[in-house]
Amino acid sequence: EFVIKPQFDFCLSFSNGLAQVAIGGFGFFGYEFRRPTVGFIDMTGQFVIEPQFDNTTGFSEGLATVYVDDKSGCINRSGQFVINLQERHIGRFSEGLAIMWIGNRGGYINKSGKVVIGPYFKQTGEFSEGLASVMDESGKYGFIDKTGKFVIEPQFESVDSFSEGLALVRIGRQKGFIDRTGKLIIPPQYETADSFSNGLAMIGVGDGGDYTSYDNTKWGYIDKTGKVVWQPSN
Repeated sequence: EFVIKPQFDFCLSFSNGLAQVAIGGFGFFGYEFRRPTVGFIDMTGQFVIEPQFDNTTGFSEGLATVYVDDKSGCINRSGQFVINLQERHIGRFSEGLAIMWIGNRGGYINKSGKVVIGPYFKQTGEFSEGLASVMDESGKYGFIDKTGKFVIEPQFESVDSFSEGLALVRIGRQKGFIDRTGKLIIPPQYETADSFSNGLAMIGVGDGGDYTSYDNTKWGYIDKTGKVVWQPSN
């Protein structure tokens, strides 16, 4: 039985008790397209924040970033602007900070809209466990703290956020895991892997060639010591 009947152009999952939905969109191939407007409903399906935005990030830590034309700002759960619309791109909040892009460089703002880490980086990730991944001018990734200081110097081809004390990193073509000091805890040896969740991480092993298709990859799980607890298999 439907709790909220189908009526929206699109809708996303509930977060902080509200869900992002869109209405008013229209278009067919070869005909003019009208973009929907986005607002928020509560768990009864009633609009708490009327549709008025081009897009939003959804709510995170009590705020949602909203986009209107080429500007972004942040609203609270009442729909009031906490950070006014400006010509910059703001992401969602994580651990009190949100990614902010000005031009082609990223930095971070706090919940009052103050820039706390300037837009110095070519790529930026959300803060997780006190650290955020960033790419410097060399094209390598490292991790900074909330003051913008590098805790782990840029040295990796790619990284994922820290999860359960470890972060997935790639050196060359192989992936492994580091701790918060940058020490390799599980040396790079996997063609693909996911971050740790509930003490385990999924790893993928191919045939060692230049390219291994998804279908030919064998999947398994390791614990935080790197011990295989589920042997890779198709």
